[in-house]
Amino acid sequence: LARACAILAERGLDFRLMLIGNENVSGTEKGPITEAIERVSSEHGLSSKLIMPGRIPHEQVESHYSLIDIAPFPRKPQPVTEMVSPMKPLEAFAMQKAVVASSVNALSEMVQHETTGLVFEKGSVESLADCLERLIKDPALRQRLGSEGRKWVERERTWEKTASRANTRISELIEAL
Repeated sequence: LARACAILAERGLDFRLMLIGNENVSGTEKGPITEAIERVSSEHGLSSKLIMPGRIPHEQVESHYSLIDIAPFPRKPQPVTEMVSPMKPLEAFAMQKAVVASSVNALSEMVQHETTGLVFEKGSVESLADCLERLIKDPALRQRLGSEGRKWVERERTWEKTASRANTRISELIEAL
């Protein structure tokens, strides 16, 4: 994401990058990922565009989402990211944010390209930058994707809907025994 933002800066786009969290769960020290992000930011003149508050309590998540227009999820193509669906895109959908997601299976089953978000080629910094640029330049597209994402999550990812799917699958497995 930091490298994609470096491309955006080279293209002359105005934006801010807010990254929440820290890979160091046991303290406040910077870990290697945070240091790498800061290094890329410094090397490409992004330091004034980068906002990194670190870990935040869950009750502050909504207020931080209220500050953004685009929620990128650049998961790398690894076995776990292909199989495990993250919750964060669902939160972004619920907050009507324009979602950009890599084409890993766990995200592309959730994010419908051009309908509920934009999907970029997993592992491609250039493809991510292109999607981000498109959304930065097109507020109407951001709004439409955010609205459709909200509708999708209300329709497909409620607790009632999830429980019903789980019940159906469990019943199928029991019948197969």
